[in-house]
This record gives sequence, structure tokens and C-alpha cells, in this order.
Amino acid sequence: MKKTSVLTILSMIALWLTSCYKDLPNDDSPYQPIDYTVLPPITRIGANTFGCLVNGEVWVPRVDILAFDPTRYDMIATVDERNGTGVVRIDCTLLDLDLGQDDWLEIISGPTFFQAVQNCDPIVGVSAQLNITSGQGYQSSYHSSSDNCVTITRIDTANNIISGTFQFVLYNDFTNLNDKITITEGRFDMPYRPQ
Repeated sequence: MKKTSVLTILSMIALWLTSCYKDLPNDDSPYQPIDYTVLPPITRIGANTFGCLVNGEVWVPRVDILAFDPTRYDMIATVDERNGTGVVRIDCTLLDLDLGQDDWLEIISGPTFFQAVQNCDPIVGVSAQLNITSGQGYQSSYHSSSDNCVTITRIDTANNIISGTFQFVLYNDFTNLNDKITITEGRFDMPYRPQ
């Protein structure tokens, strides 16, 4: 009798679980996980994407779910709006426990004038900083040049979207001034928080 009751209960649970399951829509474009080994496409639609090559290696922000830290975020953009001008700040984290990687990248570009603008002028203020897993820090602020460039391709103040491309040469100003990192093929297309 007990054996029958247990089987009946297990059968009812299985039936209940399968009735709660909803089939995925049967279409031609099933869910595709993000491929962190390739750069996201360059877009201008607020796709919430960011990526670049760091010394030729793909760098796409993400926070490993196994980190169990709700205070960590993969990327955030802010724009400080002032009378038609503004400063753009983008902060990104790459935390991958499998790869043993915990990097942080910050890009600052200002003023944007809220139109498509190329900012390669070190006097106007374009800079980047990269902190890598080993604790080393690289920055562009003390070595301004036309190699450091942010191009804002779209800034939509109605929908709070900012898009653009960037490149930087960053130097290790803390321990070795000859140690540098080259960032190329950078792109971002993100919603931003107005400040």
C-alpha cells in the first residue's frame, strides 16, 4: 500500500511539473547565449552592448553569476548633462571565475555637445583606466595623444541612449612606465543614466 501511495504521489508531482512547463515558442530564431569570444556588432539602437580588443584579445564585460555579489554590475553608462554639453562616463566589469579574470575598465569623454562628435583632443578630456586581475592599473590620462579617441555616434536624450566607438593606449603609471596596453575596435551602444 505504501509503495502504491508513493508512486501515486510521485506521478502527481510529475504531472503537475509538466503542466507548469511552457514550451518555448517554435520559431526560426531560438535563444542564443551571448558569445563572449567575439565583439558585439557596432549598433546605435540602445542594445546594451560593449566590447573592445585589449592587446588583440576580445574583452566583453560580464559578471559571473557564481560571484553571488549583487553589488557587482557588468556595465553602466552615465551622462552629466549641462546646457547642451555633457560628460560621458562608462564603467565596465569583466569577472569570470573560470578564467580567473577580474578586470575593470572606465572610459570618460567630455563634452559631447549631444551630437555625433569625435573626441580625440586630449585638452577636451578623453581618458581611460583599466585595472586587471593582477592588481596592475593602466591609464591614459598622463599620456594624452591622438591615439586616445572616443567617437560618439548617437546620443538620444529623449530615450537616454548613447552609442560610439573608441581606442586607447594605456600605460602602467604605477610600476613600469614602459608597460602599455592597446585598446582597439572599441564599441558601445547603451542606455545611460542622466546625472
